[in-house]
Amino acid sequence: MYSIDFAKLVNNLLPWFFRKPVMKGWLEALSVTIVSLYDQFIEFTEIKRWEVSITGQVAVLEIMLNTEFYDDGSLRKIFISDNDLEERIYLFNLLENQDPVYLYNLSEAQDPVYISNSDEREATDFTVWVPDTLVFDTNFMTGLVAKYKIAGPIFDIKTYTE
Repeated sequence: MYSIDFAKLVNNLLPWFFRKPVMKGWLEALSVTIVSLYDQFIEFTEIKRWEVSITGQVAVLEIMLNTEFYDDGSLRKIFISDNDLEERIYLFNLLENQDPVYLYNLSEAQDPVYISNSDEREATDFTVWVPDTLVFDTNFMTGLVAKYKIAGPIFDIKTYTE
């Protein structure tokens, strides 16, 4: 999108009667700092375009994490899995036609039933799985995922053996 040839620009802006090798060399030497800033600007725009292209989709988050932690991004060892949230118990009205939830006494020897508020989020919504051979900073990875995921879901980072 941005393409500037500074050597050509110096040549085209210089009047024809000043186009001597010494004058051109001097002006090109003066433009070295501008060329350096221009190269940094191009690199910055490429990084920001990459960051803007990352969405909260699972496939895109996996690509971003694999690219970040494996140099070329060709290895797809980091993956994301959804957690089963069906274990949560919800209270409802009879009109909602849901299966009934039974509460038992201690003497009936049944598994305990725990009911929690929506603010007490014990379970995570998804898990980021990382191979145990990868050395990584958990805080850095947490920050990356939190930066790009949608607001609300809670995630966990776990390792697995290959």
